[in-house]
Amino acid sequence: MRVALVLYGDLDFISGGFLYDRLLVDYLRHQGDEVEIVSLPWPSYTRGLLDNFSSTLKRRLGSIRADVILQDELAHPSLCWLNRRLHAPGRPPVVAIVHHLRCSEARPPWQNSFYRLVERVYLASVNAFIFNSRTTKETVEKLVGHTKPSVLAYPGANRFDVRLNREDLAARAHEPGPLRVLFLGNVI
Repeated sequence: MRVALVLYGDLDFISGGFLYDRLLVDYLRHQGDEVEIVSLPWPSYTRGLLDNFSSTLKRRLGSIRADVILQDELAHPSLCWLNRRLHAPGRPPVVAIVHHLRCSEARPPWQNSFYRLVERVYLASVNAFIFNSRTTKETVEKLVGHTKPSVLAYPGANRFDVRLNREDLAARAHEPGPLRVLFLGNVI
């Protein structure tokens, strides 16, 4: 299968979402699929919205030859209206990889109303969803309903081959000095 992944920046960017995308690409390639990375420059939000009217970007995305186009939802500002302009018979389906919606972050209500509008337009412009969590799925469904196919693909766990049992953890907890805890995630 030929897969195109559209995203801002590149897969080397360090964040949980990009690690998720990298692991997805590695998995697809390991399964024998061809994966083309379509890297878009990372603009400001406003500049991203203007990308929707770019004939150059429309040609670039319209020339993708794939069986399915995956889009990282983070790039939604550049794709929200452009996706609609690209829909045509014979075009591959577009599947959004949704890690988190911008409109669910704490900020002034007027800003989130704007982000909610843009994200709703984007989410309506795709054919299906890949969600990283039940919470993300529920957030999207509250915004656009349950009308599209979707799959929950949780991030993998214990990918770094650290093997600790209960005894190891108990021994570490009783070592002299402060308790050291590592938290990796988003607090929003």
